[in-house]
Amino acid sequence: MALWRYNDELCYAVEFNFMGQQTMTHCAPYVNLTKYVVLALNESKYVGKGTWNGKTTYCFTTTMTLTPTQGELQGGLPIVVNITELCMLSNGVPTNVTIFIYPARQGMLGNMVMNINMTLINYSFVFNQQEFSQITRGGSYPESLRLMMRT
Repeated sequence: MALWRYNDELCYAVEFNFMGQQTMTHCAPYVNLTKYVVLALNESKYVGKGTWNGKTTYCFTTTMTLTPTQGELQGGLPIVVNITELCMLSNGVPTNVTIFIYPARQGMLGNMVMNINMTLINYSFVFNQQEFSQITRGGSYPESLRLMMRT
């Protein structure tokens, strides 16, 4: 996964294997996404320190229910976001994230659970177009922040 800021949007490109290898890119208004990060951190509990590449990380956990009135949730159903691990460097760059997302009520989706595991493998505040193009399979975005994460 690659994350970058483009004007007032936060964009991402992700490569995954689901019925074959696929790449998806998407941008959303930065404020819409950061409000969920702020909400998660406000609701979180500090669980201790860790390390990433010899640097200290600070780890948190939280479980919260997001309702349709809190944003642009698909289908208008409340969802539970269980962040079992969110570790960050002192500059705010996330190093490890484990999230489980599922409907707050059983319904048409049954017991569907989305699990997201990410580990930071590298980051730079200088944009690397060649490496970015490999991830996005040719995409071109002139930005200055790149976070490389393995999911």
